[in-house]
Amino acid sequence: NGNIQSAIAQLENAQVDIRSDLLNCRTKYADVDAQYKLIKAERTALKKQIRSIEKRINEIDKAKERIRSNML
Repeated sequence: NGNIQSAIAQLENAQVDIRSDLLNCRTKYADVDAQYKLIKAERTALKKQIRSIEKRINEIDKAKERIRSNML
């Protein structure tokens, strides 16, 4: 009977440790997920900025070509 109670106590202790590990893993996951979302948002913003800059460069190139063709 004493051995059974001891085994139950050990199982309960193991369960507490595993729950603690689970909580730590969930916390780490939440941190990584937040970083991922932040980086994804930053990536999207930079992609839009790159497109805008490329568009401006193309517009300037077209304007230069128009000016050159009008000079001739």
